[in-house]
Amino acid sequence: MPKTQAENLLRELAGRTGGPVVELDADGLARLTLDGQPLSFFLAEEAETLAVLAALGELPDRPADRRRLAEDLLRANCKWTGTDGGAFGLDEDSGLVFLQKRWFLTPPPTPREFLTGLARLLHLARSWRERFEAAPAEPAAIPEYAFKV
Repeated sequence: MPKTQAENLLRELAGRTGGPVVELDADGLARLTLDGQPLSFFLAEEAETLAVLAALGELPDRPADRRRLAEDLLRANCKWTGTDGGAFGLDEDSGLVFLQKRWFLTPPPTPREFLTGLARLLHLARSWRERFEAAPAEPAAIPEYAFKV
């Protein structure tokens, strides 16, 4: 039953955006790009939830920048003040930071609740992605010959 409810929400999304109907695969996964933001949908049937994950980027290499951005993420994560009820997470395999939100499917959200929440997630993801893209890269090493006089 949760799979049917999740697929109904995904059909509603396709109807509202004019995009293709996205179907969950055998593992309960689906991928879609909305407004340039790649999204992953994950159905956890036993928990009766549908999660949406938006990739934001990798943490910067420079320790000071990495710490500053990680602290900003933790502040925003605390009491969901900067996530609109979602949460940030770090994927250990890819090194990507995600903004994720989940919807309980029993009872399922109304299409309006789901679409409004998804629009908010996209807005937040865009804002955070800009911060990840603006984080300075590790400066190139100064060649040793530059120190010779």
